[in-house]
Amino acid sequence: MDILCIRGQNIASLAQPFKIDLETGQLSGCGLFAIIGNTGAGKSSLLDAMCLALYNECPRLSATGVNDQVPDSSGDMLQSNDPRTILRRGTAEGFASVRFRGRDGIAYEANWGVRRARGSATGRLQAVDRSLTRLSDGHVVENQIRKVNEAVIDLTGLTYEEFRRSVLLAQGDFDNFLAANTAQRAGILEKVTGTGLYREISRRVYARTQEAQKDVSELETRLGEHTVLSDEDLGQFHHRLKELADLHEKTATSLVSVMADLEHYKALKSAETRLLEARQQKQLAEKAWSDAADERAHLDLIRKAIGVRAEFQEDRDARNAKRLANEALTQAKDTLGTSISLETSAREAHENAQTAVDALEARFSELGPLWSQAERLDAEITTAQEELRKAETAHRDQLDKLTEKRGVIEEDTKARDRTQSERDRNQEKVDATPGARLMVEQWSSLEDLMKRRIAAASKVDEAGETIARIDQEQKWSTNRRDEITLLLAGKAFDRKKLVDSLEGHRKARGSLPLRIRRHALAAS
Repeated sequence: MDILCIRGQNIASLAQPFKIDLETGQLSGCGLFAIIGNTGAGKSSLLDAMCLALYNECPRLSATGVNDQVPDSSGDMLQSNDPRTILRRGTAEGFASVRFRGRDGIAYEANWGVRRARGSATGRLQAVDRSLTRLSDGHVVENQIRKVNEAVIDLTGLTYEEFRRSVLLAQGDFDNFLAANTAQRAGILEKVTGTGLYREISRRVYARTQEAQKDVSELETRLGEHTVLSDEDLGQFHHRLKELADLHEKTATSLVSVMADLEHYKALKSAETRLLEARQQKQLAEKAWSDAADERAHLDLIRKAIGVRAEFQEDRDARNAKRLANEALTQAKDTLGTSISLETSAREAHENAQTAVDALEARFSELGPLWSQAERLDAEITTAQEELRKAETAHRDQLDKLTEKRGVIEEDTKARDRTQSERDRNQEKVDATPGARLMVEQWSSLEDLMKRRIAAASKVDEAGETIARIDQEQKWSTNRRDEITLLLAGKAFDRKKLVDSLEGHRKARGSLPLRIRRHALAAS
C-alpha cells in the first residue's frame, strides 16, 4: 500500500486543521524525509491520526491498560484505550482522514470522526463515525466501524498489529530498542516484528525431532529381535500359504453356492408370506360372497323381473293411452252435450217461428183490411225466417260436428278397448310372476339396486378369479418350498463339513483362517 495524504483536526496536540500531501508538491518526489519538531508539537499525533483513520486504533492507546479509566470533560469515565480520548480537550469535534492506494491499485480515503452532543465542548462524546470511499467515483464502500476495518485489512493486506510492525515503529518502542542490550534488543525485535512465533515453532520442531529420534531407536531395537527365515522355512511357508489360498478359493465357491441357497430361502419366505396374504384375501372374499347371499337372491329376483320389463312398459303406456282416451271421451261428451243443447234451442226457435207464422196467417185472413199491420207482420215473418235459416244452418253445423265427434268417440272407444285388452293380458303376466307387483310399484328404486347388484356381481366374479389364481400360486409355492427345503438340507450338511475342515486348519495361519471362518459363519 501507499500513503497518499494525511489530514485531520483536533487530534491530541494538533488543534488546527493539518494536511500532509505525499502525492503532489515537494514531498511527492522525496524518497526519504523527516518530520521534526519540539516535544508536544504533534509528531506522534500525525501517526495517531493515520492509524485512527485506517484502524480506529493508535499506538499511544495500545500501550495503556485496558482496565484503566480516565475522566472526560463531560463528567463521564472512559476506558483509557477508547479512541475518542484522542479528541483534543476543549473542542466539540475532530476528525482524521487518510488517502491511500490499495493492493488493487485504486485510491481510497478512510475517514474517522468524533463529536460531542449539542456541539458543546462539555457535551457527551457520541459514537465514532467511520467511512471508506473510493476516490475514482466517490462511491462509499463501507460506513460501519467493523465493516470499514475489514475492508481496510482486505485492501492493504495488513492488520493493525502488522501495520504497526511493518510500516511504523512507535516512539516508546524505539527508545526501548536503543537503550537495550543484545538479548533485550532481540526480544524487542521479536515484539516489533512479530517473530516470536517462529521461535515457538523452532522450539516445537526441536521437541518433535527428539521424540522422532527416540522412536527410531526403539524401532531399531525391536528390529534386532527378529531373525530372517531360511529358504527351507520360506518354501514351507509359501507351500502352506498356497494350500490355504486353494482352500480359501474352494470356500469362496461354496460360499457363493450357500448364498444362492440363502436367496432361494428368502424367496421361499417371501412366497410363504404372499401365500398367507392370499389365504387371508381368499377368506375375506369367501366371507364377502357369503354375506352377499341375500343380495344375490334379490339380484336373481330382479333378473327374473327383467323378463317382464317390456310388458310392464307396455302396460304403463296402455294406462297412459287409456287416460288420454278417457280425457278425449269426456271432452267429446261435453261437446255432444253442447251440440244437443244448441239443437234443442234451434228446434224451439223453429217451432216458435212456425207458430208465429201460423198465427199471422190466421190473423191475416181475419184482418184483411188491416194491410199495414200485415206488412209489418210480413217483415217480422221475414226476420223470423232469416233467423230460422240461420238456426237451421247452425243446427246442421252442430250435427256435422256431432257426427265427427261420434266418430272420434268410436275410434277412442275401440283404442280403449284394445288398450284394456293388452293391459289385461299384461296384468295376467305380471300377476303370474312372483314379486312382479312389488317390482312394478318400486321400479325406480329397483333400477338403482340392480346397478349396484350388477357391480357387486362383477366384484364377486373378480374375487373368484383372484381365489383361483391364489390357489395356483399356493400350489406352486408349496412345491417350490419342498424343493428348496431338500436343497438347503444338503447344503447344510456340506457347510458343516466345510466348517469342520476349516477348524482343522485354525492353528496353521494366524489371520487367514480367522477371515475364512468369518465368511463361513456369515454364511451360516
